[in-house]
Amino acid sequence: GRGGDAEKAATRLQAQRTRIARAIARCGTDEDALMAAHDDAIRSLKLAGVGDETVGPERLAHLRAMQKLQPGDPRTEGWRVDLILLLLDEGEAGEARSLLVGWGEEVCKAAPFAYSRALIELAALHGEEEGASREVALTEMKLAVAANPYIAIFLAQMDTFATEIDPDTQPPPEETAKGGTVEEALGYTAAAGGCWMDFNDNGEASEIAAEALEEIEVEWPPRSAGVSKKYVKIFEAASAAAEREAEQEGSDDEEEEEGE
Repeated sequence: GRGGDAEKAATRLQAQRTRIARAIARCGTDEDALMAAHDDAIRSLKLAGVGDETVGPERLAHLRAMQKLQPGDPRTEGWRVDLILLLLDEGEAGEARSLLVGWGEEVCKAAPFAYSRALIELAALHGEEEGASREVALTEMKLAVAANPYIAIFLAQMDTFATEIDPDTQPPPEETAKGGTVEEALGYTAAAGGCWMDFNDNGEASEIAAEALEEIEVEWPPRSAGVSKKYVKIFEAASAAAEREAEQEGSDDEEEEEGE
């Protein structure tokens, strides 16, 4: 039963935590050994802690440790997207912004970072921070759309897309790594969708995404990194559902106006 499965998952997670703590303790001050141990911890906790909210801060601690030890190591750089998203999830937008600035414009052209910059500006707007504005958030969103418009399509109708697409729908890493594709979009939104929803209580995130999309012509059917087109079909079905829902809402609004 579900209770038994949850208990087994909790036991597995605790076993991983114990193993990780021992591995790190054995490293002492050996930087290379610590890098390997933290890298393993991040990966192991990601697999063992699916659905467990307590795992996020633990993974973030290991990611920060790698960033502090050897920021230029390929393993550290490979976790950059996870680091930024976990920082945003934990409300550490300032730290995320500083890292993105430090990594430079070339790195931040990639969709996961471009959308993270847009999310940071949206969070600043939401928190009424000094210098924050809708115009700045929209500018960052337009840059992100240029990197991958399919993520913005998801965000523009995120309630429907989140319902239609199983959050476990994760294309393989070799496909999500290919920029500008529907696979990249599904990989990013599976990881970051919750962060975006946190700042969409008044629909502002969806409105900004929709407005940014107005200025470009999106390749359709969606560009794919895979051969099977499996993820294209999933995305197209969700998009069609979102269109139907939008049409229904428009029809309902017209009926309300006629009834007044």
